Amino acid sequence: MYYSEDTLQKHIIQIRRIARSREKGAERRIHKIYNDLIKDLQGFLGEQYTKYADDGDVLSFALLQRKGSYARFIEEAEKKINKAVSAAAKEIRETVEKVYTICYNGIVDGVKKAVTNEDLHNNLKGIKGCTPEAAKRAVQNPVNGLTLNKTLEKNRKEIIYNINKEITTGLNQGDRYSTAAKRLTDKVNISYNKAMRIVRTETHKVCEGGIHDASNNVDEILRKNPEYGLRMVKTWRNMGDSKVRPSGKSKGKSRNGGKAKKTGGILKNLKSKGKKGFKGLFTGGAPNHIIMDKQTVLQNEMFDLGGGVMAIAPGHSGVAGHDCNCRCFIVVSLMTEDEFIKAAGRGFNDSKENFEENGVDKFAKSDIIKVRPTKVIEGHSPPPIKSEPNDVIDHKGNNGKTKTRSFYDSKGNKKKDINTDNHANPKNHPYGKNGEHAHDYTWENNKIVGRNTRELTDTERKENGDIL
Repeated sequence: MYYSEDTLQKHIIQIRRIARSREKGAERRIHKIYNDLIKDLQGFLGEQYTKYADDGDVLSFALLQRKGSYARFIEEAEKKINKAVSAAAKEIRETVEKVYTICYNGIVDGVKKAVTNEDLHNNLKGIKGCTPEAAKRAVQNPVNGLTLNKTLEKNRKEIIYNINKEITTGLNQGDRYSTAAKRLTDKVNISYNKAMRIVRTETHKVCEGGIHDASNNVDEILRKNPEYGLRMVKTWRNMGDSKVRPSGKSKGKSRNGGKAKKTGGILKNLKSKGKKGFKGLFTGGAPNHIIMDKQTVLQNEMFDLGGGVMAIAPGHSGVAGHDCNCRCFIVVSLMTEDEFIKAAGRGFNDSKENFEENGVDKFAKSDIIKVRPTKVIEGHSPPPIKSEPNDVIDHKGNNGKTKTRSFYDSKGNKKKDINTDNHANPKNHPYGKNGEHAHDYTWENNKIVGRNTRELTDTERKENGDIL
C-alpha cells in the first residue's frame, strides 16, 4: 500500500475546522463593524436633529437647505458608511485569501503525510505551497461573472445609494427622529446581511477551490506516474439536512424515503406556482444538490449538476442558484482503480480523460500532450458559441498567430477558451507571462449563464504549447 487514506481524511477534517474558524471569526468582526455603524449613524442623526430641527424632533430637507447644511449632512453620513463598509470589505478579502491558502497548503501537506511510498513521496516534493500572489489570483477568479473586488465595490455603492435615498426621503417627508433612525437601521441591516452572504459564499468557494487546486496538482503527478496505480478522486457531499437545495422534499418523499412533511413555506410555493411551479421547484432544472450527494469523479473531471451546468467543485458553477449560500463540499481521496470502480462504477480507463476527445491525445507516448484543432478561422469575429460536437477551433489574428483556441463539448456548446494574450487589458488579465489565460463557460437552458477567467493549468500549457 502506497498511502494511508485514514491519515489523509483526518488531515482534511482538521483543515476544514481551521477554515470554518477563520470564517466565524470574520463574521463576528463584520457584525461588530455594522453594529458600530448603526450606533454611529444614530448618534450622528441625533446630533443633527438636536442642532437643526425646529421643535427638536422634526427635520426637513427645506430646513437643511435654508441653513446650508444639507450637502454637509449627506457628506458626513456617507463618510461614516464608507469607512465601515470598506473595513468590512477588507475583512472579507483577507479572510478568503487566508482560507484559500490554508486549504491549498493543508491538502499538499496532508497528501505528503499520507503517502508511505518513499519514491512517490519524493515525486510529490515538487508541489510548492501556495504563494500570496497565487491566493490573490484564486480569490479574484470571477466564477459568477464578478471578481471579489467588484462584488464588494458593488455592495459598497448600493448601501451608500440606499441610505442616501432613505435620508432624502425622510427629510422630504419631515420624519421624526425615531422614524428616520429606523429607516437607516433597516438599510444598514440589509447591507449587513449582504456582507454576511458574501463572506460565507466566497469563503466556501475558496475553501473548496483550494482543496481542489492542490488535489489537481497531486493528480497531475499521479497521471505522469501510472506505475503507482493511484489517482486523486473527488466526491460531492451535501450536509444531509433539510436545508440542502431544493429545501423542500422532492416529489413528496423525504431524503430517508419516508413521507415528507408539508411545511408552510413549501405549500405556499406550490399554491402560488400551481402544477408548473411544482415541476420547476423539484424537477424542472432547479438546483438540486440532494441528488448530487456521493457523485464521484476523477480529480480532473467536472461534476454534472444537470441542466448543462458543470462545476469543478461546490461553489464553482457560476450559477447563483447553485453557488450562493451553498454548504456542499468535496471529499478528495487517493484511490486505486478497484476502489474507483466501486465508488464510481467505472475504471480509470473508462473516463473521458482516457479517450481522444476535443482533439486531445491524452495518452501520447511523449510527455508533451498535444491538441489538434479541427478547424481554423480568421478575421475579426471570434469562434462561435456553438459548433460541431467536440470541435476545437483556432482563431488566427492578422499576424497569422492563433489568438484563441476554443473547445466544444459533446453537444457542440463552447466550454472553454484558451487565450494567448491579455486582450490588451492587462489590469483584468494579470495571468501568465504574456497574459495567457483560460475562460470556462457555464450553460443553462441552452444559454451561457457564466464565464470565469483563470490561470492555465500546467497540463493546458503542455496541451496548447504550439500556440503559447
